Formats: sequence, structure tokens, C-alpha cells
Amino acid sequence: MADSANVAIGAAYRQAEILLAKNNLPLADALISKVKKDPFFNTWGVFLELESLLIKRQFESAEKVLGSLDTKNFSNLQRGFKEKLEIELQLMNPNNKKLNLSSYDSRIKKISGFRTLRDEISFLWALLEYRKGKYSECLVKLQRLRIRHPGTAVARKASVLSKDIRAKNASLNKLVKTKEYIMREVEALLAAGQGKLAYATLDAGIKRKLLNDRADKQVFNLKLKALKSAGLGDFAQSYLEDLSKSTAPLRYTALSELALYSWNKNDTETLERTLKRLGNSPYAKYLDARVTEERGDLEEAIEKFTWLYKVGGHNFIFATGLRLAWLEINQKSKNAAQTLRRLQKINPGSNYYDTEGIKYWLDKTEGKKASSSTSYIKDPRLYYYWLNREVSVEAPNKINISTEDLLKISPNNCKVQYTVPVVKNEEYILKIVQFGLQDIIEDELESALPPRQSDMNSVYSRAVYLNKIGATISAIKEIRAFPKTYSQLEQSCLSALFPILFPTPHQEIYKRESARTGVDKYLLMAITRTESTFDPMAVSPVGAQGLMQLMPKTALLEGFTGADSGDPELVFSAHENIKLGANHLKRLFDDYGEKWHMVIAGYNAGPQAVDRWRKRYPNAEPEVWVEMINYKETRNYVKKVLGAYWSYRLAAEQINQLAKTDQAPQ
Repeated sequence: MADSANVAIGAAYRQAEILLAKNNLPLADALISKVKKDPFFNTWGVFLELESLLIKRQFESAEKVLGSLDTKNFSNLQRGFKEKLEIELQLMNPNNKKLNLSSYDSRIKKISGFRTLRDEISFLWALLEYRKGKYSECLVKLQRLRIRHPGTAVARKASVLSKDIRAKNASLNKLVKTKEYIMREVEALLAAGQGKLAYATLDAGIKRKLLNDRADKQVFNLKLKALKSAGLGDFAQSYLEDLSKSTAPLRYTALSELALYSWNKNDTETLERTLKRLGNSPYAKYLDARVTEERGDLEEAIEKFTWLYKVGGHNFIFATGLRLAWLEINQKSKNAAQTLRRLQKINPGSNYYDTEGIKYWLDKTEGKKASSSTSYIKDPRLYYYWLNREVSVEAPNKINISTEDLLKISPNNCKVQYTVPVVKNEEYILKIVQFGLQDIIEDELESALPPRQSDMNSVYSRAVYLNKIGATISAIKEIRAFPKTYSQLEQSCLSALFPILFPTPHQEIYKRESARTGVDKYLLMAITRTESTFDPMAVSPVGAQGLMQLMPKTALLEGFTGADSGDPELVFSAHENIKLGANHLKRLFDDYGEKWHMVIAGYNAGPQAVDRWRKRYPNAEPEVWVEMINYKETRNYVKKVLGAYWSYRLAAEQINQLAKTDQAPQ
């Protein structure tokens, strides 16, 4: 487990990376200074300092810093980082006129195996094309890099280099006026969050008649995406309305998008008018049924979904059947079993929770007891296992764990044995894990551990070792690296896997915050397990941060002051992040009482969405209410969190039982 001082350094490192990508160099440099002061982590701070110098194009200073590095005790990854920086400096520095460019291919290939450097390697290849004078190839590679790695320092460097190339090479005018180039450029700008510039770039292409937003569906879709990103919603609506009234090839597509746009805006008047124009298409009928459900006219919604479900032969058949099934179960209709039986036949199988949910509710509506071969009764880690045990999602803490539940995770045929793996430079590995930087940890472990083997003992031993040293995410990945072996371990040694799959770091913090706020300790752990898999430096694509994945606005709401005091990296501290997450959960419990399913849904989707669903389905039983959540992500999230919660409770009960017989793990 990483201690708070080391995590603070790791957090400063990660935050500095983010700030370099945003070109906030003064604040990034201040954090880099903090990292460099740590005796152990100093080298990584110097690497960030070099990145900052390269962004500023201070090549002489970068050369001096690189020359001062003592590589004697470097790990393989650190040597790879240094080589990457040397190559980048040599290729970027315009004063290096006589480079042997043919030597760089092999140099770049030598460091291509490090996952931490993957995006940087892509930039080096583009940079090499630039130095070879292959400007067109370079620009295309830079565009793709900006699309694949948005929000990174590499994307920023690629953007700057792209501008330089275009400014200095008039010969590229032909390339930059092609449809393919403009479309990629718009995608790259959207990936970087530059919606207004993306729209301006696209609009310029349309005005020059290089792009057709009235006949080309790819251009049409990208224009809508750019308008949304630029915050020009009203303009998007006007564009759709104008196109839908024209004779353009995309008029029907525009009409369908206008209906969806109105639906998302809760603009009922425009939506109903648009649905009439769409006529009797399955899409129009499906949206009409959803609107009726939104209004709370559930019986009428059932009628509309039933008609559409019977018609069949359209792309919305499975979605229609799901909505119909949950409404029928909610309204206690006798037709629910028939709907579910048909759903089983047409289920695409793309969502585990849909598949298991259909099985569970079909058994329940038909009054059947699940057979011993039914998948959802075999594994107590899973949501529907506990629903079958009649545990309430409204109050999941009121659980009575039986001997049968414990036996499900403790089969008698487990013969797996733990062997301590031979680890190179173990002292360094034990230390680097403390800083919580998952990308660095994984690459360092790859060099330090013996090669992977697929037998049960080897897989289990590596995973146990990683879990013991605090590399919890790596341990989970390790146990699942070979699907066949993982399946064998699940069947024969599930109890032995529990500490790996449901790790328990930061116990003192969870206990303290649970006592302070009244939020169940195991719920705090289950949400952390679901949100970040205990990665203290996790940052989501939308900006949620830390163990409990707090959005910046939520962190401020719950009392975070680090952003104002000049210490934004503190949000990654386990103490701070768990405290803020606990505060937010307490706020949600205050709003929804002891209705856990609503609290968990609110943590993911926000209280406004939960309030809408609560108003729309006021009499729904808690388990049915979960199925009726409109957002698939939130619906699955509630089930994942509750599955993890019950798993933590089960593991705790197992330890209690073992303690009574003096068999508790040491």
C-alpha cells in the first residue's frame, strides 16, 4: 500500500503531466520542482523537467540536463525514457543539421516495447518523417496521434509541430484541402476539446465546397458533433430543421436526429411535431413510446411498446422488448413472461447484465425456482445471485450470509500453491509501487518479474505477489491474463482469488470516514473498486479524478480546497479523495434516505437524473426500479457496485468464520 507522502509525490507527477498537456507551464514547473526534491523519485522529476524544456524549445538547457543524468542505477524503463528524450531533442533541435537519420529507426524500435512510452513513440516516428522532409506523411501521423491520445503532452507537441509544418511549407496546400485531411483535423480538434475551432474548420471546408453536409453522412455526423462540442445547440437544431425540410439526400436522417435532439433536450413540443413528420417508422414509434413513458403514462406506453414489439423486423426490437418487459413487471402484467421468453431468443448477448436479468426475471415471473445449472445462482460475486437470495437493493446491508454462501467461494478441490516469484531489483520495485503511478509500475514489473506462464500456480503466484506489494490493479490484470486459467481458478479456488479481485487497501481511512459520515465502509470500498480499481491516479476521459473518481465540481462541493491553495494534486491523496467521496455519499443518503439503489445511481448519474426516475416510477419495487434506469451505464453501475459490496461483506464473513477456528490468514 502506498503511503501518503509517496502518493503526494506521485500525484504531483501526474498533475504536472496534465498541466504540461494544457500548456500551463508555470504551475507544471512548480509541481516538477516538488517531484525533483524527492530523493528516490528525483529522476522521474528530471524527465518531466526535460519534457517542459522541450515544449518551451529550450534545447541548450535540455542538453545540459540530459548530460547531467547519472544512468548507473537506472532501471530499463528509465533508460528507455532517457533514450526517448535524447532522440526527441536531437530530432527537434533545428541546429542539428547533420544527423544520421538512418540510425534512428533502430533506436526508436529498441524502446517501442514500453507501454508507458507508446504515445511518445508515435510522436518520434512522425518527428523522424519531418526530419526526412516527408511532410505529408508526417502531418497525417500527427493528426492520428492527436485523435488517439487527446489531452496529453504528446498531443500538444503534435499540434505545435503540425502548425509549424503547415506555416513553412506552401507545397502542402493541396493536402490540407482534401476531404480526408479536413475530416481528420476536425476529429483531432474535437478530441482536444476545441469544439469551436473544430466547427470553424469544418464550416470552412463546407463553404469552399470541399465537404458536403447535405449529402455526405460522415460530414453530417461530424458537423453535429462539432456543434455540440462548441456549445452551439440552437444552431444544431436550426441546421437539422432546415435540412429536414429540404429535398437533400439526408433529409430523413436529419429528421431522425432532430427527434433525438429534441428528446435529449426534453423539448416535447418539437419532438411530437417531428415524430408526426417521421410517420410510422419504427424509430418514430419507439421514440413515441419512450415519450409516453417519460410522461408517466405507463399503461399507454405498454400498449405502444407491445405494438412495436409484435411488428418486429427493425433495429429497435431488443430495446423495445427490454422496456416492455420492465414496464410489464412493474405493472404486474401477466404478459411479462411471454415478453421475456421472446427476449431470450433475440438477445444479442452484448450486455452480461441484460442476459442474466432476463433469466432471473423470467424465473421470477413464472414462479420457478432457479435450477442448479442456472448461471446466476453459482457465483456469489454477482448481483443476481443476491437478488435470488431475496436481499433488497434498497437496504443491501441487511444481509444474512449463510454457510451455503460461504461454501460457494470455498470449494474443497483447490490445490493451487503460492510460490514467491524471483524478482529483479526488488527493493526498487517495492519502492516504485508506493508512488501509485500505474503506467510506470506495469512497465517496471514487466522487466522485474519472470516471463509469464499460463499454469494455475504461476498465474496465482504472480497475482498474489503483486497484491501483497500493493500493485492491486496489476494483480487483477495478472489473474485474468489467461482466460482459460482464470476460469479454472474461479471454479476450484474462488476463495483464494477474493483478496486479489476485491483488495482492501486504505482500511484505516475507510474505517475513519465510515465512522465520521455513517456511510458503510464496504460501500465506500465497493464504489472505489468499481470506479478506479484502487488506482489513486486514475483520471477518466471526462475528468473524474482519484480513487473515488470525483469530478472537480463535486470535489469543490464536498470541501476540496487544494485547487485554491495551489495544491491541486492533493485530490489524488487517498485521505482526501475518500473523505470527499464519503461526503458526497452522505449528501446523497441525506437526499434519498436509506434507499441505497438511488444513492448509488446518484453517485454515477447525478441527483437530477435520479429525481426524474423517482418521479416517473413512484411505485416501482426497488429491484424493478434499477432495471428501469434509462442510462445503460448507470443501470450496470448500480449492479456492479452492489455485486462488489456483497462480495466484500462475504469476504469479511469468511475471515470472521476462519478466525473462530484459528484459520484466519496472517
